[in-house]
Amino acid sequence: MPNLERVREAIDRFKLLKEGEDVLVGLSGGADSVYCLLALKELGYGVRAVHVNHGLRPTADRDEEFVRGLCGDLGIPLIVRRIRVEGKGSVEERARELRYEVFRRVAKETGIGKMCLAHNLSDAYETALFNVSRGSGTFGLLIPPKSGIFVRPLILLWRDEIREALREAGFPWVEDESNYDTRFSRNFIRLEVVPRMMKLFPDLPVRFRRSYHLINMEREFLKGEVGRYHREEVLRFAGITLIRKKNPYLAMRVLSERLNVEPEKVERAVGMEGGRHYRVAGKNVVAYGNFVAVYSDLPVLEEQDRRFVWEHLNMRLVGNREGRRGRSRREGERIGGKRLKDLYDSYGIPGVLRDVHPIVERHGKVVWIPGIYGSPGSLRFVKLCGQKPYLFDVYDFVGLRLRNP
Repeated sequence: MPNLERVREAIDRFKLLKEGEDVLVGLSGGADSVYCLLALKELGYGVRAVHVNHGLRPTADRDEEFVRGLCGDLGIPLIVRRIRVEGKGSVEERARELRYEVFRRVAKETGIGKMCLAHNLSDAYETALFNVSRGSGTFGLLIPPKSGIFVRPLILLWRDEIREALREAGFPWVEDESNYDTRFSRNFIRLEVVPRMMKLFPDLPVRFRRSYHLINMEREFLKGEVGRYHREEVLRFAGITLIRKKNPYLAMRVLSERLNVEPEKVERAVGMEGGRHYRVAGKNVVAYGNFVAVYSDLPVLEEQDRRFVWEHLNMRLVGNREGRRGRSRREGERIGGKRLKDLYDSYGIPGVLRDVHPIVERHGKVVWIPGIYGSPGSLRFVKLCGQKPYLFDVYDFVGLRLRNP
């Protein structure tokens, strides 16, 4: 099978597979998936094929029959799943989502940890043109060589190289006629744009292979930086995620991952003025001077069995109660003639934390606001779990220096 050295290069460079391991191959019957199956078999991997019949085209059963015949001739185990594509939105996108669900399910059922997909360098180039036209950044620009259980051993081969290799080896394949419908954006790029680019740059596959390597290295570097930022500049507390805006770009990336949305949908949140609020992906996003807070619903403080305990707040009130009890604030309350709101403002307590900042009352009168005002007497707050943050750790995180009670 020609061009195996390029497949080996992709496997080694991107650490896609271990030598000789068992793998699943998504086999549609098209040229790319047929070559992927044959190449991995010849390279000594234990291959099993998975075919998903969506039933969307008149030729769907023809494709399944072809795949069954190919695997039978080669002695390769084949798993066929038939699915119905239902639901709202793009039929093609929904079919893709269901196909990936089937792949994950089969991987779990068989205990095989790698699903090989036949995306190639041409697919990567077309995707880059498509995504850069939509405004994607580095993370969304390319088809990655691996993502979760999915690996792409053909990612360094141009589409024409794959078809030429199959012709030379004498292996047939089937064509999906929908690939020639230029009403679809990706087909238009493949059939109309790429041929013109090839006329301008006859060595385009070589050029883009180099670009793919570089962009992928930059992408991996950025992933590492985002991971580091996530560890150092993000704090979770009481159902609230706090992200420091130390680096606006990395903060935007972390926020987009937290909400599972495209970065451009959260870029505004990172740059918003303090106190601005909006909802995205069903979550509340509130911007402050040096951080962003993300939450679904804010927790409410309450007493349980005459003790001030709230596990997610990771705090407990201990000491001689003497009629005192802890609770959350109430509208319009005062202490020592000062409004609680004014005290919170003067200390810079962000709104997202005001309802989880406990106050202590005695006979209905506020006598202590921990870290801010009043006398605790013999009372104090302790952590329930020393390994997790509590409220005053959060204040340190966002840069507020309150008296730790």
